Amino acid sequence: ARRGAAMIAMQEGARILPLGLETYGWSLTHPRRCAAVWGEPISFDDLTRSRDGYTEATERIKTEIARLWRLANEAVQKSFPDVLSDGTPRSPLPKPSTDEIRGAWTAAGQRAAS
Repeated sequence: ARRGAAMIAMQEGARILPLGLETYGWSLTHPRRCAAVWGEPISFDDLTRSRDGYTEATERIKTEIARLWRLANEAVQKSFPDVLSDGTPRSPLPKPSTDEIRGAWTAAGQRAAS
C-alpha cells in the first residue's frame, strides 16, 4: 500500500477493496492452487485530507491486506476449508483446471506480445 493510492481514494471519495492473495511458489512451469480472500470496502470518511490522514489510511490498508493475506495462506495450508478461522465462507465459484489456467496465461502472453 502506498500513501499516494490512499490520497487518491480519499480525494475522490472512493473506497478501497482490499485483497489478500497467496501465490507462493506459483509459476507458469509450476502451477499450483492459490487463494484470494476479499475484504470489505474501506472508507476513509473519518480522516482528514492531510498528510496525517493519508498516512493513517495507508496503515489501515496495510493492516487489512496483511490480515487477508494470512487468511489466504490459512486457506492454502488447510486445503481450502469451507469456512476460515474468522468465519469467512469459501466462495461457491467453480475452480478452473490447470489446463484452463495455462490457456488463460498463454492467451494473455500472446496478446501482450502482439
